[in-house]
Amino acid sequence: MRRNLFLLLLVPFFAGCDQAVYLWQYGSLTGPGKKNALKAFEQDVFSPEAKRKYRIVQDQVTVNEVEMPTINPWTNQEEAGVHVTVTVRFQNGRIFQQSYDGAIIHVPGGWRVNAPLTKAIHAQLEAASRA
Repeated sequence: MRRNLFLLLLVPFFAGCDQAVYLWQYGSLTGPGKKNALKAFEQDVFSPEAKRKYRIVQDQVTVNEVEMPTINPWTNQEEAGVHVTVTVRFQNGRIFQQSYDGAIIHVPGGWRVNAPLTKAIHAQLEAASRA
């Protein structure tokens, strides 16, 4: 009976270890968080070069949800699902708004938007800026 009680007391300790790792890695118990996802989108999708190229006057990224990170078995990279809404205003006065479901990837130094999602958004921005 005492042995079982001792084991039951250790379960909460070991169950919290993964949360401690997330807190240490991301500064959050729930994974990368909206702040890191927003930073990744601003850095990768709406860089100063992209704003100049697509003639973007104003942009807004709303991070709706960031999922817990998992290891992608094909690439062996840590990634987290992200659901965002992008709103852009171009120099010609047009407004573009679109929601995306994609992933951000953990790399040394932070989180990055995965390349296929970045290319898809850039292709849509290019088409919308020319229309």
